[in-house]
Amino acid sequence: MKPILSKPSKLDGVLSFDLPLITCHDRCLYFDDNICYTKNNSRENFKPRINKLKRNLKLIRSDKFVKKLTYAIIRTKRLYFRFFSSGQVEDLSQLIKVLKVCTILKNVKFAIMCNSDIIFSQLIQSGYKIPKNANLLLSNYEPNKKTPEFMKNYLI
Repeated sequence: MKPILSKPSKLDGVLSFDLPLITCHDRCLYFDDNICYTKNNSRENFKPRINKLKRNLKLIRSDKFVKKLTYAIIRTKRLYFRFFSSGQVEDLSQLIKVLKVCTILKNVKFAIMCNSDIIFSQLIQSGYKIPKNANLLLSNYEPNKKTPEFMKNYLI
C-alpha cells in the first residue's frame, strides 16, 4: 500500500491525513491573500507529495476510507493524530467517515481541522454523536474573523 499519512514538520511528530488544496482554497481568504501555509510551502510542489494528496482525495471519496485509514493509523502505534494539515473534507459525508475512524480508534486523540462552518453546522443539525476523542477545530477562512455564534453556543 502506498503511503497515505504525512508527517508535517510543524506538528512535532504528529502524523496527519492530508488532502489537496482544491478541497479548501475556493472558500479561504488565506489562500487568496497568499497567507496560506500550505500554499507557500515549496515542498507541496514535489511530485510524490502531489500524488499522495491525489490518492488521499480518491480514498476519502471511496467506501474504503474508514477501513484503510483505521489500519494505517493502528500500524503507527501513535496516540495523537491530525486530520488536514492541508485541505479539508468536502462535505458532511466525508466528515462522518473521519468521525467513524475516531470512533473505532478510541485510544487515539484526534484533531480535525475544517474551515467550513456550513459542514460543522450540518453535523450539529444531523445529531451525529461526536466521539469524545475527536476535537473539531474551525479554521476561520477570513483572517481575524470572530468565531461564528453557533460554534460558541454549541460545545463540540
